[in-house]
Amino acid sequence: MAHRQQSPMIREGKIPILFFDGGARGNPGRGAGAAAIVMPDGKQYIVSEYLEFATCNEAEYTGLIVGLEKAISLGIRELKVFGDSNLVVNQVNGTWKVKSDRLKSLYDQAIQLLSKFKQTTLDWIPRHENQLADSAVNQCIDDGGKQTEDPPKTICPYSIGDVVAISNLGNPEEFLEGTIIASPEVGENDSWILKIEIDQD
Repeated sequence: MAHRQQSPMIREGKIPILFFDGGARGNPGRGAGAAAIVMPDGKQYIVSEYLEFATCNEAEYTGLIVGLEKAISLGIRELKVFGDSNLVVNQVNGTWKVKSDRLKSLYDQAIQLLSKFKQTTLDWIPRHENQLADSAVNQCIDDGGKQTEDPPKTICPYSIGDVVAISNLGNPEEFLEGTIIASPEVGENDSWILKIEIDQD
């Protein structure tokens, strides 16, 4: 049986992923910066900060900063960071110079936070791949800053058609390969119930 290609988040392995975004209605105007941290087990942490008056670039930097602060508080040492702001990604990576005095302090803060990690990468992604953070930005602006952090949410890293290895109940030291044949269901303590068909040789 051919193995089904897994989603990018699963292929990333054991390194958490941070998506950041920001926006300002009016540019400048009411805005927010937000970030979504996706852990290897699928758990998500959403953080945001409301801004009474900001430009889009300031909001984007704010999203990166609050995301990095949350990652540090979670004890994360290695992190993959993605955002759809060319300006923030290129400035933080050292490709573009920071010419705005208003952005310089935000840039310095982001660099300082990044230095606290053992390893990080920062890459640009198109807007349609940044929906988690984008939705958090709009929600924060709509709420007027009333809610700055959501409780963690758990998403299942598997779906129908994924091939997984499971322990043989008759011989725990033996592992069998099977295919998920039904949508995962949530069990107790955020565990996942998977219906698997054992692949026969």
